[in-house]
Amino acid sequence: MWFEGSVNGFEIHTQYPNPFTDEILDPDTATGGLSPELLHTRDAHHEAGHAVVGMVLGLPVTSATLHTRSDLEPALPGTYVETGRVALGPFTADLTHILMFHMSGVRAAHQWLSEQGLLTPATAFLNDVIGGVGDQANLRAVKTERPVRFTWGTGRPETLPESWDHVDVAEVYSRADTLIRLYWPQITTVAHHLLDQGQADEEALRTCMEPVATSAVHEPDQPTGLSPASRLDSRR
Repeated sequence: MWFEGSVNGFEIHTQYPNPFTDEILDPDTATGGLSPELLHTRDAHHEAGHAVVGMVLGLPVTSATLHTRSDLEPALPGTYVETGRVALGPFTADLTHILMFHMSGVRAAHQWLSEQGLLTPATAFLNDVIGGVGDQANLRAVKTERPVRFTWGTGRPETLPESWDHVDVAEVYSRADTLIRLYWPQITTVAHHLLDQGQADEEALRTCMEPVATSAVHEPDQPTGLSPASRLDSRR
């Protein structure tokens, strides 16, 4: 089941119920009780998830950066703070691949929270709607050759014109989760590199990916009939 609502001035979709009564969360509440060090490590796995899944899908990942949390100002309502960035070179790719790339950060962070025993109703919700708000914005901003309707767990609307593409974000989450489980060792390696160095260029990322060869990837089955996304230069 998916939920729709508003948090800190943003419309959000999440599969986790909101444990808070207010729509505006103060900075302390938005941490979910995690220390700055734990949030920084969560952020590292978020960016590593983007980087590794992007490389696995054949996207031209050129670098990953993790910002120092002590340098970040709290986000005002209606704004969000970039805790890191994964850059892409120019490309044209399948729409589902681009969406999986965008959603893989929040899903990798969720996996890390689960493995560390830190997954609670609050941290799961906040990871989706605070940690992933920029990714949800990027998801909606992807440029395509045909109009796209996004749904969240409800399937293709009966009234959707045949000339439109349809993407159910619940399916995108599931496909991203599959790759995150397959390449979790590489994601943790990239995350640790980012925690140590703060950034990773393409060569460093490929070293972290060894001995995985992206050409040998077994991807989840992809839906048919989607148009390729327009050329994009980078994310976030």
